Amino acid sequence: MKKLVSIILAAAALLYCTVCLTGCLPSSYSQYRKGPAMWVVEDGDGHRCYLFGSQHVNASADVFPFADVIEDAFSYCDSIAVEYDIIAEEKRQQAFTEEELSEYEAQYTYADGTTVSDHISEAVYRRAVARIDQTIKLGGNADGYTGEYDKFMPAIWYSVLESISTYEAGYSTEYGVDRYFINKAYETGKTVLEVESDAAQLSMLLEIDDCVYEYMMKSLLDNPSGLAYMDLIYQSGEMSTLSRAIAAGRAEKYSDAALDAGMREYDELMYVKRNALMADAVMKYLAEGRRTFFVVGCAHMLCDDGIVSILLNNGYKVYRK
Repeated sequence: MKKLVSIILAAAALLYCTVCLTGCLPSSYSQYRKGPAMWVVEDGDGHRCYLFGSQHVNASADVFPFADVIEDAFSYCDSIAVEYDIIAEEKRQQAFTEEELSEYEAQYTYADGTTVSDHISEAVYRRAVARIDQTIKLGGNADGYTGEYDKFMPAIWYSVLESISTYEAGYSTEYGVDRYFINKAYETGKTVLEVESDAAQLSMLLEIDDCVYEYMMKSLLDNPSGLAYMDLIYQSGEMSTLSRAIAAGRAEKYSDAALDAGMREYDELMYVKRNALMADAVMKYLAEGRRTFFVVGCAHMLCDDGIVSILLNNGYKVYRK
């Protein structure tokens, strides 16, 4: 049990890692300095903050430190803003008592007598069990897996599959950009601001329809990780290329009506609503006069419903640095 629990807690950091974009960046933002993208945001009162697109996983610490222009921007700021403080959350979860762990698990555990195989197809369920068992030996003995984790909802099964895929592709959250800057913030005495929380993200992910997770699980089982390709684009700073690479997938129409509706809802919950929340946070920090280094997933910065566009539409000056 402890082996799967530890992987589930580690996989929580990957629950928000999926990259999915809509549309393309405005043409005025196609110019870029080589390297991961950073934007400057200025209001009309002399306040300034920085937006830095995070990649939540990396292959090694070799990508750090960043170019001087990025490290200098971090040094200029007195606080950083992240989706949530993953380091503090990990420490909190690692200190769980058995009772606290049970309460945490209850959020994504079926209490109505059903199991995960009642909510996704038998074929995908069997493939998921076999795939996870290769890595962590679910059964833990010669008898094999006996179904003790079937109480967990598809969101958790998908996150564990994603965690395994990420690891086998040679990537780890240990080298995530947000983790790097959170650690630096602790070391330099900067305030760490949370735009969301682990609980809010988990609650949102559990709202997504089962058919979406079944589709994503099957896709993950069928195809190797695309992290290397996304990493290459991210490190080059070619945000328009990244946007175009994903736009076709997000615009895809599905013949299954339930899946098509579920994917539309997924986009709305994962990006549209969260992007608006994050942009509101940027405007709030500027109004308060905070010098904030804002580090969230790169996908949230981009496209017509992304943070950059929202800020531009609200009269802020935003430009690549």
